[in-house]
Amino acid sequence: MSGSEWQRLEGQHVHRVYDAIADHFSRTRHTPWPRVTSFLSSLPKASLVLDVGCGNGKYLSSIGCGGEGVAIVGCDRSAQLLRICAERGFESVRADAVDVAHVFRAGVLDACLCVAVLHHLATKERRLRALRAIARALRVGGRALVYVWALEQTAEDGTRSHYWRREKREEEEELTVDGLAVHANGTPFVAQDVLVPFKSAGERHLRFYHVFRAGELEALLAEVEGVTIEEAFFESGNWAAIVRKTHE
Repeated sequence: MSGSEWQRLEGQHVHRVYDAIADHFSRTRHTPWPRVTSFLSSLPKASLVLDVGCGNGKYLSSIGCGGEGVAIVGCDRSAQLLRICAERGFESVRADAVDVAHVFRAGVLDACLCVAVLHHLATKERRLRALRAIARALRVGGRALVYVWALEQTAEDGTRSHYWRREKREEEEELTVDGLAVHANGTPFVAQDVLVPFKSAGERHLRFYHVFRAGELEALLAEVEGVTIEEAFFESGNWAAIVRKTHE
């Protein structure tokens, strides 16, 4: 995918969409995920944490997120989501996930969250750049928690993800838009690169996702110099990993 292609794809189907749906999206994103709060609660007091793709700031308040005694700042590409963060009194800056290394000094962070962000980047190269930028910003010994949406939406024990249980099965009139499959909510993914509908104020918006196959996140992290995977797991339709920076 050329530079102009991914810029157009992310611009139209990620950046513009989140600015358009920010208020509606924020109203539906208020409950912290248990494994994220557990990760935050495991950090030493006075840790400096960055939430990459912080959205409406759900994890920026250490009170109620398990991160009492830590300082959490956020960055996001969406100006409208950052507006909501500011209205809630949270510290956040505008930055693309791949630009983290240009916004924060190398080795300054004790920990990093990257929850439901990588899957919005349109190429493997950009996903890898984002992970390398996070690793560069971490101090040696610092840790990061990364979540991505999974192609597989059913756990080994047969339990369906929260997404499948929550979403009403729908059929989409268009099978493809801009050369990408339009995902029918409540059904299995038919491809890894898809457009997923989000309805807000009577309008349908299509968000780009690259859904990760089993083992793909670990393979990508293996290409990031200076980090090691502490734990990798599947949770409610997402692949996730906790990594530690071992050296520069």
